Amino acid sequence: MISANFRFIGIGDLTETTFFQCPIWMLYEDPDQDEMIKSWGVDLEKAWETKEETEENEYYFPYLGKEKLSLTRGIYLYCMADLASGHQLFGYLTGGFAFCVFYKGKKYLFNKNMPDFGKETAAQLADALANNINTLFPIKFKPVSYLSPGEVMLEKFW
Repeated sequence: MISANFRFIGIGDLTETTFFQCPIWMLYEDPDQDEMIKSWGVDLEKAWETKEETEENEYYFPYLGKEKLSLTRGIYLYCMADLASGHQLFGYLTGGFAFCVFYKGKKYLFNKNMPDFGKETAAQLADALANNINTLFPIKFKPVSYLSPGEVMLEKFW
């Protein structure tokens, strides 16, 4: 039996609506994760059969466990995002170096390892919010799940 909350999805399907359904998603990276998934009562073979193929051939699944998680590669934590401008939005943190802010159904993706891309994305978000780019940071991320680490404050990185 597949848990009603369990499915494999592609990165493009990690939307704000998806995070409403489950606040923590994980990248499937290794068959070592199979035992953890099965321990949640998931019929793993059935879950793989019902997934839709993705161009990236990467799949994400909802974390249904009860153990606290740290912010490591492959974990996506849904958060409230408090911008310095005063806007309260939602987004996610992943891997300690990347994050996303949702606004009006659009994803604004950032990666600390790509400062030029971050500056461009920040300009797009500021424009959408009718704000100045310098009013966005710092952003305080507050994870929604009690299984997540505490608040994370992110400064401008370019």
